[in-house]
Amino acid sequence: MRKLALLLVFVLASLAHGQDPARAQDIVLGFFNKTLGDGTRHNLVEELQQAKGGLEYFEWDQMGFPKAEYGTWDARRVWNAMDLTAKTGHRIQFNVTGMRFGTGGDKDALLTDDRADAGSVGYTRWEIAQVMHHRAFFDATDFYLRKDDGTYRKLAKKDLERLGVRYMGPELEKLDGVKGKLLRRSPTEVVYAVKGEKDRELVVELAPSGESAAERDSRAEGLFDQKAALEALAKNGVTVASRYQIGTLDGELAYVRDAVTSKPRTVEAGDTTLELSKNGAGDTVVSEIRSSRVRFDAEVGGTLASAASEALAAKPAAKAAAPARSSGIVRAFERGSTGASSIAKDRIRSAADPSEEDAVER
Repeated sequence: MRKLALLLVFVLASLAHGQDPARAQDIVLGFFNKTLGDGTRHNLVEELQQAKGGLEYFEWDQMGFPKAEYGTWDARRVWNAMDLTAKTGHRIQFNVTGMRFGTGGDKDALLTDDRADAGSVGYTRWEIAQVMHHRAFFDATDFYLRKDDGTYRKLAKKDLERLGVRYMGPELEKLDGVKGKLLRRSPTEVVYAVKGEKDRELVVELAPSGESAAERDSRAEGLFDQKAALEALAKNGVTVASRYQIGTLDGELAYVRDAVTSKPRTVEAGDTTLELSKNGAGDTVVSEIRSSRVRFDAEVGGTLASAASEALAAKPAAKAAAPARSSGIVRAFERGSTGASSIAKDRIRSAADPSEEDAVER
């Protein structure tokens, strides 16, 4: 019964996660309730929506997302909407009126940690941090500022430069100094030993032919997401090949991890793929987690961890033999059931708590 319940969770989640790209539209972000310098309060999302169109948060059910109860804010829902919008060529329209840039302090949007909890940094600043730290979102965003007469103007590149609004890619270390002997090579990566670390290896990801700067930025972001996703699995009791430094080697993206053997086997979970490998002790571990999502590490929860643990425990099928019997949850993985990475515990926040400025803003 427990396994059946878990399988039903996956199926139901896949239905909830199945947004139709054909229904995607522009979306509007900004402060819902903000006091401006003249002392007047404004719903800046609604104002920009009326001026430029697009959907605001509580209308995202029109894109196929589960209907939101008025007064709630859900980080996963925001991410999914921006993700769908960026992937379908639509625009994120961000009203930055009332946003602080370059002022210093904990309310400065330029200093906001994109991986911080939204309830701590403020929901709207969390949203702008996601835009500035993720290339796909930044490239899909138009920024607007309210004029004194109540109309809106789209900020030009020079305006954004003056404010300091720019894409902020992850900081990459130089890893040339840790490169040891060559261990193995494939068309997509080169693996070296790490000097002075017998149980670690340096993995160099080779760039695809004709890769653009934007695609490279997205790959670099993905390395940090993978590291965080593996850490989230480990916190849920899953044995993983831990990641350490992330950087470059001879201009290529690279990272240091616990050493594993070659020829991993893969387990599919909808838009999430786990790679299972043997470590130096001969134990099977999760060595890689990938997803087609723009960012997926924040959605690694207990259900995915349980499924990963069962996948680790399952014996791979022998060649030219019938597939080994596996639990319902692992069979769901192998069939590619969607939604595994989108059923982590919801982080739903109330937007109606007036105790703090940011709670009033969103």
